[in-house]
Amino acid sequence: MRRTRLNISSLLVVASLLVFLAAQHAEAQSGRRAPKVASPSAPATPASQSQPEPSPAAPAKQPTQPQISLLLLNNISQDIYLAIPSPERVQRWVAKRLRDASALAVMEGESVSRKDAINRAKAAKEGFIIFLEFDRIGLNTTIPGSARPNYEDMRINYSVFSPVTGKAKTSGVVYLNQSTNISVIGIGRGRGIPSCYPGGNRDDYILIQASLEVANRIINALNVIAQPICS
Repeated sequence: MRRTRLNISSLLVVASLLVFLAAQHAEAQSGRRAPKVASPSAPATPASQSQPEPSPAAPAKQPTQPQISLLLLNNISQDIYLAIPSPERVQRWVAKRLRDASALAVMEGESVSRKDAINRAKAAKEGFIIFLEFDRIGLNTTIPGSARPNYEDMRINYSVFSPVTGKAKTSGVVYLNQSTNISVIGIGRGRGIPSCYPGGNRDDYILIQASLEVANRIINALNVIAQPICS
């Protein structure tokens, strides 16, 4: 009978020991941390990917300056033709100087009367008519006793007629014997004519100088900027 009790006691001890060991084992298992699983690398975002640098923007184009249209017409008296060879060159020289202003679009026309020039301006929707009158103010277009032109008795009248109305925006007269503010290297008595304004003889500088004076006055009246003469 005592042996049976001893065995039961021993079994209880063994059972208690097993429960204790099981509890210790469970506690040890719960204290362990699960190993970290490396997360897959996130795909690179477009911002992280290398991209070519944008090329610098092209400079914005400057707006084209509006141009003022000019049509040159002339009226040269017959007396001037008898005294000066090719006096129509005055219109070409005036036009050449006007083209030094980038804001001006210059065209050359034919010989007309003053009335026709005004009518051309009235019929125009835009632009101006430049009317040049080359005539004499005295009786002698040549120097008495000489075949040379008498520039003392010659003048160039100029008028700038406005479109639609035909009214003169500006007008004036340049006498061929008057002093001007024109300063061009190479122009002067006996010093020849500059290559940018070629002439036929030494007296041509008087016509060139008067033509440049007319053109400069028109440029100032139209309030535009021109490059220096012969630049």
